[in-house]
Parts: sequence; structure tokens; C-alpha cells
Amino acid sequence: MKGTIIGDVVGSHYEFESTKGLTLPLFVEGRSSFTDDTVLAIATAAKLMGMYETYAEAYKATFHKFKNMDSNGKGSVDMGYGDRFQRWAFSNSLEPYGSLGNGSAMRVSPIAYIATSKEELMQLAKESAEATHDTPEAIFAAQAVALAIYRSLEGVSAEDIQKEIAEDSIEVHGKRNLYTKDFSLSFLHRKYKFTALAYESVPHAISIGLSATSFEEALRYCLYIGGDTDTIASIAGAIAEARLGIPDEMEFLVDPLERHAPEYYKIMREFYYTHVVHRLPRAPKKLSKSRMLGYYISDMIG
Repeated sequence: MKGTIIGDVVGSHYEFESTKGLTLPLFVEGRSSFTDDTVLAIATAAKLMGMYETYAEAYKATFHKFKNMDSNGKGSVDMGYGDRFQRWAFSNSLEPYGSLGNGSAMRVSPIAYIATSKEELMQLAKESAEATHDTPEAIFAAQAVALAIYRSLEGVSAEDIQKEIAEDSIEVHGKRNLYTKDFSLSFLHRKYKFTALAYESVPHAISIGLSATSFEEALRYCLYIGGDTDTIASIAGAIAEARLGIPDEMEFLVDPLERHAPEYYKIMREFYYTHVVHRLPRAPKKLSKSRMLGYYISDMIG
């Protein structure tokens, strides 16, 4: 849950920037903050806690509560919501609008901490996606992210999780698809460009979340490949949190939420301490100094 928020904050500054790298600052004062990814993930948690009857109601209500301020508190409607989501949120309809985007996957992480079986997990993820993103591609993206977190909490190996997701993806995407392919980080660093389509972004976020050796490394990998960095990092961060834990020294990255949206911070804390914290690794993996040195060398040589 915190992994979603921290990933969002870290990626927010770089979303529309051309800069990529392993050693970029994880927090830029006055620029790094939470976006719609965080708000809607908390809306999912709020629905699971019984604060709303449906996901659609939860997503609309949280949008309207926060629509007149951005995550730095300056008074802007633009927190990164897509145009179609905004039109839906301002309308009187609760019907989905057929999005193919990754918004379904960025907000799904709380479900992994509530579900008690894979069947329940997949159904809950489907329901949360269908509130707005009622396409097979977007629904599966949400299910795949939820499954990666759920299996990580069970202690399943990253390799086996990746294999299970790849096998499940065949029904939606066919035998050869981005969930079954293996792309190197160096290739993505050179070639990957911004896209908010679920099918073209979520597989890479899952792969990073499952391949990283520490929570910080997952976030740095996201900044290395670029693209829709806040969403990719929020997804990878949620998975890495479940696998590896979050070091204490990175907890400050949740501060923008507490500072600018204390009501949402309170909901997050209640969900986190009720459903999340006792299931996370007790000794979070940290990024080693030698590995960080290697990153500096990598960025220097391009």
C-alpha cells in the first residue's frame, strides 16, 4: 500500500521528462508529490473498508473531494487524471467507459491484502477495474498486478509468479505477448517511450517489481526505463513492498500525502495497520553501496 504511494511520488517528477537514469533523485522538493495513482488506490482501500458501496462511487467521490487542489496544495484540477476519467467523474453516469489504460492496475494494490484466495483476488480486481476500465486488457492488467502482490505475500518466488502471470495472460493476449516476453532493462532504457496503455506498460512494471533486489532498486529501475513513470513506479513499488519491504529511511516519501491530504493519509494508515504491515517482510532489503556505485558508473557511460 505504501509502496504504491512512494512509487507514485518518486515517479511523478519524471513522468513527462526525457531524463532517464539509475541515479536520479528520488525526491525533488516542490516537484515530487502524489498523483491520481495514490488518490484512486486509497479510494480502493476505502471501498474495501466499507466506506463506499461500489468502486465507481469510491472513485468518483475521491475525485470530487480532491478536484480543486493538486498534490502540492496549489489549487489545480490536474493531478494526472486522464481526460476520459475526468469526463466520467464529472458526469452523472456510473457506467464504465471502456478504457484500455493502466489506471485499472495502478489502483488495485489494496485488494491483494484483502483476498483470501486467487479466485476471490481475481474477482475483486475485475470488479475494481470494471468500474471504469471494462476491457479485457485493462481488467487483466489489474488482475496481474494484484496476483503479483498476492503471491509475493505468500512467499512464492519471483520466477514462479512471472510464470503464472504469463500463463494466465495467454487467454487474453495469446501465446506471444508482453507478459510472456523478457525485455532487458538496457533495451527498455534505450527504446521505451511514454504510453498509458495497460498492455504496453503494466508488464514492464510487474517485471521490475519482481526482478528488483530491494525496494529502492525497483524505483530506480522505473526511472531508468522512463515512460509513464509515476504509474510504473507505483505498480512496481507495490510489488516490491510485498516482496522486499520498505526501508525505514524511505518512509518520508509518504509525507506529501500527510501534508496535503490528511484525510486520505488517515484512510491509508487505517488500512495499512489493519491489513498490511503484519504481512510484510520484517527485515526490508536495502540497496547496497556497491550496487549504487555501479549505477553511477552505468549512468556515466550511458
